[in-house]
Amino acid sequence: MMHICMPDYFVVLKKTGERIEDIEDELVRTPTPETLQEIHALKRETIFLQKAVWPLREVIDAMALGRLRSRRNPRKSIREMFTSIPSR
Repeated sequence: MMHICMPDYFVVLKKTGERIEDIEDELVRTPTPETLQEIHALKRETIFLQKAVWPLREVIDAMALGRLRSRRNPRKSIREMFTSIPSR
């Protein structure tokens, strides 16, 4: 299940990074009040994403350390997935 949802988070992060670059370019060229609104919207979305993803990171950590049991023994793939998730 994690192998299904994790790539989607990285797609969202990539698109968010691209939006940040676009806003930075706009700030340099022609800053407007709308640019500030975009920054605030992006900040809210980023906070929402962090709140949604952080508990999953904790579960992956617990599984990798053997504190949670799974039907299979996915420790290696979980550890690899965990190390690819940025920390705070």
